[in-house]
Amino acid sequence: TAAASSDFNFSASDFTISTWVYVRSFGGGNSTIANLRSDGNNVTAFYINSSGDIMVEDWQGGTATNRTVDTGVVITKGTWHQVTIAYDLSDTQMKVYVDGIQKAETHFTAPGNRSSQTLHIGSQSGTSSFLDGYMDEIMFINGAMLQPRFYLGNQTPESGGSLTAFKYAY
Repeated sequence: TAAASSDFNFSASDFTISTWVYVRSFGGGNSTIANLRSDGNNVTAFYINSSGDIMVEDWQGGTATNRTVDTGVVITKGTWHQVTIAYDLSDTQMKVYVDGIQKAETHFTAPGNRSSQTLHIGSQSGTSSFLDGYMDEIMFINGAMLQPRFYLGNQTPESGGSLTAFKYAY
């Protein structure tokens, strides 16, 4: 977890959240990548659902109506994937990338101000929806990187990589 911060005021600026993720199993519920919440009514969530789809939701006052992005892309268990969400405030556009390729987008009004909320990485609130796997190179960027320049298609992790010895194939 990370303490509340003005950096999480998503209603005031563009932002990007990106990470490499390796899922061992999907379990019976959602596998959280990142979650900012004060309660169940005001949440910004980036997660993998029980079917393996990459999802983004932004709840305001208890509803995610028109604030949900489902990529329709099922990621593969046992394989590293780079997953990224980027929000552009100027045109109210949320884009989701998987392995550097845009897989979904939707328009919705600015996500909520989450500056008073705790950031949870790998769990919904520190008590549920745990990610069964690994994450590496987690980035929260103040700005929307709508063409992720930090993913190179030739950076597929080789088998034999680990959290302490991550290898790339060139």
